[in-house]
Amino acid sequence: MGFDIEQGEELLSSHSGVALVGEILATIGLGKRLDKVALPDHPSPEISHGEVAKAMIGLICVGKPDFDAIEPFRADPLFSTALGMEVVPSSPTLRQRLDSAKGAFDDILLEESAKMVRRFAPALIPSEGELVPIDIDACLCP
Repeated sequence: MGFDIEQGEELLSSHSGVALVGEILATIGLGKRLDKVALPDHPSPEISHGEVAKAMIGLICVGKPDFDAIEPFRADPLFSTALGMEVVPSSPTLRQRLDSAKGAFDDILLEESAKMVRRFAPALIPSEGELVPIDIDACLCP
């Protein structure tokens, strides 16, 4: 699935950037690798491990890393379409699956993250003498 991005007069979703995240996830094939992981508590899950991971990654990308924050997105067609998901899991499914994984996804996530950086980061690395924009959230804590 591809997306054509054009400027128009329509109202845009505040989380439309998830479409680009979905394209990257589809390119690296993270979901397929996670689906092969056998979890004792979920031998043949109705919602795949890849779908659960994509849902959580989507939440993190829109700045809502809380399990319960998934509920409004369950009825949002942009969220599921952008992330290439058949179904968006409920907050209990998200929480239970990630709790039962207990690190079983960690090696795959680290490997795929490294592959993604190797593949996409070279275009972001500046040449010598170029300036690099940095976005930093600072907090002055007592």
